[in-house]
Amino acid sequence: MHLIIDGYSNSKEILQDEQFPANWLENYPPKINITKISPPYVVREVFARLSVLQLDTHADLHDEYPGTKYSHACVMRRIYELCPIIQVGGF
Repeated sequence: MHLIIDGYSNSKEILQDEQFPANWLENYPPKINITKISPPYVVREVFARLSVLQLDTHADLHDEYPGTKYSHACVMRRIYELCPIIQVGGF
């Protein structure tokens, strides 16, 4: 299992603090009974020319589902707002 911090609902100050995700990943797993097997590893990259290739049977392009913009059915719509996407599906 991977724990991912969704940055959409956080302030810019929190997202720019590189210690925040490391501290959160260090302290949160025991609260939900997850055993850590390695220390937190935080990757933060900015790509000027990023595009995303999605291989999936579902397009995940809903603007909202059900009533939220951040559900599993909206993930590619949110990515498309940031960069070009190519979708291949129907496997």
